[in-house]
Amino acid sequence: MPEEKPTLNPDDILIAEFEYIAATATQANEDRSKVASFYLVSFGSFIAALLTTQLGDSQYPVALIQGSFTGLFIVLALLGLLTIIQLARLRMAWLESVRALNQIKEYYCSRMEVIKLSRAFRFTDKAMPKAFKVNSVAFIMIVEVAVLAGFAAGAAVLFGLQIIGQQSWLWPIVVGVSFAALQLVLYRLLLK
Repeated sequence: MPEEKPTLNPDDILIAEFEYIAATATQANEDRSKVASFYLVSFGSFIAALLTTQLGDSQYPVALIQGSFTGLFIVLALLGLLTIIQLARLRMAWLESVRALNQIKEYYCSRMEVIKLSRAFRFTDKAMPKAFKVNSVAFIMIVEVAVLAGFAAGAAVLFGLQIIGQQSWLWPIVVGVSFAALQLVLYRLLLK
C-alpha cells in the first residue's frame, strides 16, 4: 500500500505567515515604547540621584564629585544616542513587517479580482506610511530622548568645565543643543 502524502494547503501557510508577520510588527511597536520608556526612567533615576546628593556635606573632594557627574552625564548622553539608533532600527523593522503583510495581501487581491478585495485594505505598498513622520507619536518619543540626551551632554560639559575652574553656560548650551540636533539628523538618516 503506497504511503499517503499529506496535503499541503498553500493558503494555510500564507495565513500562518501573515499571523507571524503581524506579530512581529506588533512586537516592533511595543519594543519602541519600551526602549524609550527605559531611557526616560534611567535618566530620571540618575537625575534623582544627582538631586539627592549633598555636595556641601560630602567627605569627597568637589572635583571628584564633579568628575563623577561628568562621567555619568556622558554615559547618559551616549545611552540616549544608542536609544535613538534602536528606535530607528525598530521603526525600520515595523515597516519591513508591514511591507511583508502587504505582499501577502496583494497576492490575495490579485487572485480575487472579481470581488475587489483590494478595496478592503487601507495599507498597501502605494499607501504605506513614511519612515520619517514628524507628526507621529514615535517621533515625539525621539524628540524627548534627543532633548534629554542633549541635556545630559550639556550637563557633562558644565561639570567638566567646573573641574577646570571655568564657569560658562555658553558651551554647555551649544553642546547640548548640537547633540540633540545631531541625534534628530541621525534618526532621519537611519530611516532612509
